[in-house]
Amino acid sequence: MLMYMKDLIEDKSGKITNFVQGELFKQYRNNFKNKKVTVPIRVTFDDYEPNNVIGSHAGDQKLCSGYFNFLCLLPK
Repeated sequence: MLMYMKDLIEDKSGKITNFVQGELFKQYRNNFKNKKVTVPIRVTFDDYEPNNVIGSHAGDQKLCSGYFNFLCLLPK
């Protein structure tokens, strides 16, 4: 994963194919230059109601789920 991130960061084609090639990650990485490894992780929380599959809002029986996404995993 680290070699893949390094290849993406050093890519000079001008195409952004991954989050680590974007401006936001570049700014974030500059804030942590003294760290050896910076891995982007997106954390998302979502409320849902298991007994109401078509409802757009969670009600009385809501549950909260947490999702972790590693934004630099290999494509295959």
